[in-house]
Amino acid sequence: MNHDLLGRWSPGRFLGDLASGRYTENELEAFRCLDAIQFRPRSEAQEQLLRLFFSGESCARESAEEALPTSFDELVDLGILEEKGERVRSHYRIRAYPEGYLAEDFPKRLLDSPEDFVMGVAPTSRMVRKLIPDIEPDSVLDLCCGGGWLGLTEALAGREVTACDLNPRALQIAELNQRLLGGPEIFWRQGAWLEPVAGERFDLIVANPPFVQSPGGSSVALDTPEQENVATALLPQLAEHLNPGGFACMLLDWQFASSDRWQAIPAAAIPDSGVQSLLFEVQRKSPEEYAHHWLGQDPRFQDDDARRPEIRRWVEYYERRKTRGISSGFVILRKCEAGEEFHFEESRGITHFLPQTGEEIGRFFRNQGWLRNHSGSLLDVNFTRVNGIRKTDGAVMGREGWETDTMQITSPACLLYDGHIDPALLRILEAASEGIPVRSVLDELAGMVGADSQAIAPQVEELVRELLIRTLIIPVERKD
Repeated sequence: MNHDLLGRWSPGRFLGDLASGRYTENELEAFRCLDAIQFRPRSEAQEQLLRLFFSGESCARESAEEALPTSFDELVDLGILEEKGERVRSHYRIRAYPEGYLAEDFPKRLLDSPEDFVMGVAPTSRMVRKLIPDIEPDSVLDLCCGGGWLGLTEALAGREVTACDLNPRALQIAELNQRLLGGPEIFWRQGAWLEPVAGERFDLIVANPPFVQSPGGSSVALDTPEQENVATALLPQLAEHLNPGGFACMLLDWQFASSDRWQAIPAAAIPDSGVQSLLFEVQRKSPEEYAHHWLGQDPRFQDDDARRPEIRRWVEYYERRKTRGISSGFVILRKCEAGEEFHFEESRGITHFLPQTGEEIGRFFRNQGWLRNHSGSLLDVNFTRVNGIRKTDGAVMGREGWETDTMQITSPACLLYDGHIDPALLRILEAASEGIPVRSVLDELAGMVGADSQAIAPQVEELVRELLIRTLIIPVERKD
């Protein structure tokens, strides 16, 4: 790619040609869901654009010029298109996303050059963005940025963004994406992990690093470097690059030798001082399941004869390390003053994150901070219940019809609480809704369990504390 020309390039003509040729998000989704035989292109231009920018096929030069009537020559000059005789091909897949058009590598490049393969907007990238607490950072670091989507979305929201990646080709594609989206300037840095930003600090760090726990593969985009764990490589350093009160959000996978100590590796890597942390395991697989999961997505191993020995290599690697399972999850860190530290661990099966996830994580850290600074009994505090709590009732058929058997509630993002609730806990939540302290309903709670109100006060206070930690209530005195 011609870097000098790219810096001066305005993609308006190219985007106009794509729109005119109906190379749009909806059309691409239809083409992706149907095979090439079933899909009927709406025009010759659309057919050629799909061949060039989605399928990675070459087409006749004359056909490409007709499909790109205003931008063909500039795409050749930039190095996006390559001419070979009378044929033309694209070096990059161009996808239409809700945010706009973005470049990525064609999947077949993973077969030929896996060492510098650049993915598109992966589901994991969108997961990281949903994890960002509800804060307004001025400065953002997109660590292991790949094609740059995370950093670009933050830049478009008005943040000053620095983005770094080990793969120089990823940074080239990220700069192309910056031009395609028309986003503000980003400071692109090339290098391993945090080396490119030595001595710098940020209000927010987002990281979707290569976390696949393999015995060492050849894909920079996916595999953790051989014998290196992302948790131990990055977690001790992240807080050093945060401004006071700043957050770091990172996805990671890790191995464990005992299911009772699933958190051992990442927990040991989180600094003891100067940081608050939330470590969350969302999924757990056996070594065999994990190997099948990742190799099943790799085009290099779709053939059974190629996949079997590779699965065997992975499983033998886990056996040598005495690995019983592999966890997937995330870590949120917040830079804090000495004496304000806390470390919280949670394990719950979650398949996707809701839009409210970042708000719930922000509320978790604010509640924890409030708890540390609060003196006095929680029973005397006025709380309010957060909006969006969901309650479902389980019922059984009795003699007189359906009778409520169990009650379950979930926090708004279904993240920090998803479980059964008894009438006493429900009454505490109702007290928060009424804006009255829990002590005023203590006698009522005691009557539910047939105990003395003073005797159950300590247990009730612990329930209130748990509701605070699980972000189901917040103190009225705090403005969220």
